[in-house]
Amino acid sequence: MQGRRRDPGVLLITWTCDDHVHPEQQWTVRSRDASRMLRNNKTAGCVRSGGADLAYVVDQENCKDYLPQRYAFPSNVSTTTIVNEGTARCLSVGGSSVKGAVVVQAVCDGGSDQNWTIQRSTINSVPVIRFVNGLSGMCLGINGGHVEEGTKVLQWPCGADDHWFKA
Repeated sequence: MQGRRRDPGVLLITWTCDDHVHPEQQWTVRSRDASRMLRNNKTAGCVRSGGADLAYVVDQENCKDYLPQRYAFPSNVSTTTIVNEGTARCLSVGGSSVKGAVVVQAVCDGGSDQNWTIQRSTINSVPVIRFVNGLSGMCLGINGGHVEEGTKVLQWPCGADDHWFKA
């Protein structure tokens, strides 16, 4: 992409490839299989990432399967970043190790506060996964397991049933 621009609506142009590595000619391929909604197993709500107009907050809403609710992460690894497809930002605990810290979106930088370990299990024969933050060791969860739209997504010590998401 000309000038390494990333803003929406930038036109793609073709260039002749040569023997040099040009950052604007490198691409990351994301398969649709790696994209999914994070539907909480207890509340049945989906994790939603607000855009810049909402200060990039992360909360829960009824599942609608649109970009603010779609996240990309590979299913075949144990530790990964979780990237929102609408904002291209990573879920992060904002550098916090505090119980109850609100999960936010941040520019992806590979920091441990953006790395999540995927743990797999089953609940009532339903495959589920939970995400353990690399910095705090706490789980991604819905505040108090509340079902209301707008309930904040936060980190909490692992163990509660609102920490499991449908696989």
